[in-house]
Amino acid sequence: MFLYGPQKGVPQKDLQELDRRMKRFATLLLRARAEAREDLLAFPGAGAAGGLGFALALLGARLFPGADTIAERIGLPRAIADADFVLTGEGQSDVQALQGKVPIAVARLASAQGKPVFLLSGSLGEGANELLPYFACLQAAVARPTTLAELLPRAAEDLYEAAVRLFHCIARRENTGRLGQRSVARTIRKNGRSGQDKAPPLPYNDIGGESP
Repeated sequence: MFLYGPQKGVPQKDLQELDRRMKRFATLLLRARAEAREDLLAFPGAGAAGGLGFALALLGARLFPGADTIAERIGLPRAIADADFVLTGEGQSDVQALQGKVPIAVARLASAQGKPVFLLSGSLGEGANELLPYFACLQAAVARPTTLAELLPRAAEDLYEAAVRLFHCIARRENTGRLGQRSVARTIRKNGRSGQDKAPPLPYNDIGGESP
């Protein structure tokens, strides 16, 4: 509640009361289902998807880490083994990513195989520095103070520019060899951006890498 409630529009003054009511409701559900595990309120994954994990576990379902399970089902470890580097991303990267979100799961799988991991995010939020140990470079599409009205019309342009900056980071790493510089060139040619053969300087809220 205290982490995601404000993101969904819950006023700060209402957090304590809503949290108390939710715990009370969950306790009543546990009492009504005697065979349910008593520790479900604190069980990892119980709060996932707005409490869906708790509801399913209450009905007897077994919970597994979502990102790890999906990665295994789609064969991601095998794909990583055949890759030179790994590129992942999400809408906003902040300290919450450490609580089981996909980019961190991908980073752990890649790191276990000695593959560098690069993150392309819509924006970098509070605590993004905590993600530095997991990624060789982080880049954000939203690289300046702006409003939603200003952002939407140029979203594709911002994402493209962030991708070019990220590929310059990739090109600078020795263990990507000749793939990096050629990937940047191919990306620019494919998108028809003649004249943009040099990435713009890294903005203030990008983390990792260097300005070319």
